[in-house]
Amino acid sequence: MADAKNIEILISQLADFQTRHIARKEIEAMGEEVADCLLPLLTDSTLAENMRWSALSLFVAWKYAPATEAILEVARTDRGLHSEAFRALERITGLTIGEDADEWEKALADPASYVAQGAVEKLFEEGDEKEE
Repeated sequence: MADAKNIEILISQLADFQTRHIARKEIEAMGEEVADCLLPLLTDSTLAENMRWSALSLFVAWKYAPATEAILEVARTDRGLHSEAFRALERITGLTIGEDADEWEKALADPASYVAQGAVEKLFEEGDEKEE
């Protein structure tokens, strides 16, 4: 695990526009082993939005699926990060659902079934088109 003191310093630097880019790159290089340190940033609405956006961008860079529940919560509750959170869900999961939080909740509950259901529905749609 990365040095806890170092990660705390880097996380605090995410709030400052002068240090954010370098701090984000250093955290990204540490890998997803430090992701648990960033999860609380996402849902803490007392933090600066740019700091929370930085955490969101790191989860996307790592394609860190365990963060999807917290990201969905941000999409539901945070007007400032709403759209960016939905885009993050799409990038992490590979699903294209848009900005429908309820649909995302279904997809995240059982991704394999959600994808399979979509494939079946697409086959039925294609069959209906051929009959016309």
